[in-house]
Amino acid sequence: MGVVLMAAVRASAAYEVLGSFQKPGTQVVAPLVQHSDGNFYGVAAAGGAFDLGSIFKLTPTGVLTTLYSFTGPDGSGPAGGLVEGADLALYGTAAGGGVGVFGVVFKITTAGDFTKLVDFTGPGGAARGSVPHALMRHADGNFYGVTQAGGAGGSGTVFQMTAAGAVTTLLDFTGNTGARPGSEPLGPLVASGDILYGVTRFGAAAGLGAIFEVSTTGAWRSLGEFSGAATGSNPAGGLLLHPDGALYGTTEFGGTNGFGTAFKVITAATPVFTVLRQFADLTGSQPAGALARDAAGVLYGTTVNGGANGFGSVYKLTTAGGHTLLASFTGEIGGTPGSAMRGGLAAGADGFFYGITSSGGPGNLGTAFKIAAAGAFTSLTNLSLNPGWTPSGAPVASGAGSLLFPVAAGGASGGGNIMSVATNGTISVAATLGGT
Repeated sequence: MGVVLMAAVRASAAYEVLGSFQKPGTQVVAPLVQHSDGNFYGVAAAGGAFDLGSIFKLTPTGVLTTLYSFTGPDGSGPAGGLVEGADLALYGTAAGGGVGVFGVVFKITTAGDFTKLVDFTGPGGAARGSVPHALMRHADGNFYGVTQAGGAGGSGTVFQMTAAGAVTTLLDFTGNTGARPGSEPLGPLVASGDILYGVTRFGAAAGLGAIFEVSTTGAWRSLGEFSGAATGSNPAGGLLLHPDGALYGTTEFGGTNGFGTAFKVITAATPVFTVLRQFADLTGSQPAGALARDAAGVLYGTTVNGGANGFGSVYKLTTAGGHTLLASFTGEIGGTPGSAMRGGLAAGADGFFYGITSSGGPGNLGTAFKIAAAGAFTSLTNLSLNPGWTPSGAPVASGAGSLLFPVAAGGASGGGNIMSVATNGTISVAATLGGT
């Protein structure tokens, strides 16, 4: 009888989730994209529920929500941005994971419904290539992209993909020599009609990268090669196709100061290459991420290092090379928190430019911000989310009718919080733990 009674008691027990904690994505190295719904969407290369990266939404007011966390078979380590499709879903890539761990292409709705479209197959196979980068949606209805590695020679590929996920390889890069010199192409590509333009981070004669064009049917042409001190070396972001018809971009290294360059390319029968800016440490060094532009055609970008505090900077650049330092990041604290900005900026419909730093801010996990064309900087949110995460102890009575328990990470200072559970189940921050 006692056993029966115990079973009855257990059967009547109710279990209710009062709250859940979100572990944010970290190491954001890709730009945000503003969806037609007005919100920004992006990917984080690490963090998330399984420490394999995540996809997130950021409202213009700074509310950050994780939509999806990668698990490995569906991809891992997304390092390229997203692009909105004709169906209003977002399309993107994960650099690793998938069936052969060569990376994947996926789509996700703004509600978080995830579909894997492509598993890359490395040096050969139906979708040869590995480490895919950001996609570009073309007017012909297809998506175009690059893989930074894999392909027939291991130096990367350019591919076409239908919205349903059918992949066609357009070309394989051939490294320092060969028919299509260059290796480790970066996305996204940009297009003028049926001609696509892009850069490689390495390869070509000096091994320092190249600028190329390829048609939507695979016809290839070199537009120039980077050589180091004279032109810069190793671009760390794609190109911007300006309304003036020229291509603009940056290199992370090289130039006369060794801190990188900004350049312009006129795509004539004989291409014309012009260095617009030699970056210098006090105004920013090592530019990364593609450039953005405003309605007047002025260019905006970010640097990984340098600036007044050594944590990187935000700048604007005229098409003639006139440079203005807009903001210098201040690391984990200060009025412009953040550091190591690698993803570049996204132009918002409201005239501001939006971005997320790769590190800095409380907990050194990165910060989201917006900046005006004149340089007014607004911090939107920290990736060290205010409620924190990783509950690390049993609740104890507060003496005031609530229960208290700690969370080990996150919070406004990055060092965790003491949380309170009220009698109605509401969970709130009772105290913030400092980083020390």
